[in-house]
Amino acid sequence: MKVAAVLALSKLTREPVTAEVLAACGRESLAFGPEYIIPNPLDARLLARIAPAVAQAAVDSGVARIPYPLNYRPSL
Repeated sequence: MKVAAVLALSKLTREPVTAEVLAACGRESLAFGPEYIIPNPLDARLLARIAPAVAQAAVDSGVARIPYPLNYRPSL
């Protein structure tokens, strides 16, 4: 489950930063590099990416007791 969280986080890091995050940080631009290695905690996409990845890993490993819902969409 930790690996699933890290992989989801690493994929998000290389995506363009949203305008909402830039505004919250007071920056005009952010891009993956030495000064931006992990996404900002204010990035709403974190919830939509990491939690489902960890949940799916729990199901796949047998730790979860119920199956992962196929039509799940987190609300943001």
